[in-house]
Amino acid sequence: MSHCIQFEPHIHSQIDDLIAIIPKKDDKAYLTLLIDKHQVQLIGGVKENLNLITFEHNDAWGLKKGQWSLCATSFIQLWQLTNLEKHKAPFALKVEYHKDTPYPKVDNLTSETGRLFIEAQPPKEAHLAFQEKTRQLVTQKVSTKAAQAIIEVADTYRPFDTFELDCKQQVVKVERQGVPTPYDLPESFEPEFDLLLNKQSLDNLKQLAFDTSAEHIDIYMDDEQAIFSDGQRILSSSLASLKDYAQKQEIEYETKARLIVNLIDFKKQIDDYRSNAKVKKANQALIYIDNDCVMIGGLTEETGLHSYLDVADSKTDRTTVFRVNLSELSKIRLQDVITKKTKQMKVQFLKTTQGDYKLGFYNNINKTHPYAYVHDVEYAPQEIARMQKEKEKLDALINPEGQQIDGIGFDDV
Repeated sequence: MSHCIQFEPHIHSQIDDLIAIIPKKDDKAYLTLLIDKHQVQLIGGVKENLNLITFEHNDAWGLKKGQWSLCATSFIQLWQLTNLEKHKAPFALKVEYHKDTPYPKVDNLTSETGRLFIEAQPPKEAHLAFQEKTRQLVTQKVSTKAAQAIIEVADTYRPFDTFELDCKQQVVKVERQGVPTPYDLPESFEPEFDLLLNKQSLDNLKQLAFDTSAEHIDIYMDDEQAIFSDGQRILSSSLASLKDYAQKQEIEYETKARLIVNLIDFKKQIDDYRSNAKVKKANQALIYIDNDCVMIGGLTEETGLHSYLDVADSKTDRTTVFRVNLSELSKIRLQDVITKKTKQMKVQFLKTTQGDYKLGFYNNINKTHPYAYVHDVEYAPQEIARMQKEKEKLDALINPEGQQIDGIGFDDV
């Protein structure tokens, strides 16, 4: 009687994900197979970063109950050498049992002229311990849709090292280069629970949430691991990088200029400004601010556009100019805050205690934390005189008679 483990096409992508976390040159890495009367469980990974895949088997496979491990690099080699026609064909792992040992041999053709065999070894204790741990976990059950919503919010803040949801404070905290930065939640997003994950753990949650057909995902977190399961697959990752997270200080800002902008008009003006190919290629703009107006202008010599921005109010302790990255500015997701009730948004130029500048966007005029930032911002006082001259030229064209103009481009707050 022939014996085999049949990997059906619907789990091939799961196998791909599992072997992807195993270093290709790690000759000490193993995959462990646990076989009972009805199921096969495949476990693999590195240290706390382990995956477990469960699938049914039937009598036709001729499998015996057992627990054994295979050299991971050899299995990966076999997996990659076997022509699966882009994962549309089943893959049968041929198993040969021995009379004198509970550990079988895998022996497969890799092509018409090639053969690869792997002698099974005793099951790895770390894999057995992980399987036992997952059986005893007390988890939090979350709807798959809720998990997907979390991922969609988190993706807007990448790149980051740590991602936190704080329901009590109604903020997202994102850590980059050791500094947590708070953001107000998008108004359309209502998280059901607190969450603190590093990048790898969040990537695991994303992988499971968007691949599974299950309606719910089980979540477990302790000081060492984050574990996610949809009932068929379990993904885990280390949380060791979060050990000192609670002691890290949030970034603090000083407000250097405050604008109240009309959302849709502001977005359109920025898009119109970037429509010039040379301006877009330069990818920089100067924003001139005083307590009467806000003007955007270019750094290009051959051609350029200077235009008043449609703001409802501007406040600054002195006339000032900032250089802003246009590409970052254009990617701010204004749709997250545009509602029937919201027509205006607070925008502030902020200075950190380290001397860096940011442009913060707030989804409510009264909110303390921005929901998004432009990070590539520079204080440019050396450009004030030039921008004032450009402003004078613009005013002269708008009002050639030299009459005083009240509130060009502004409304009362």
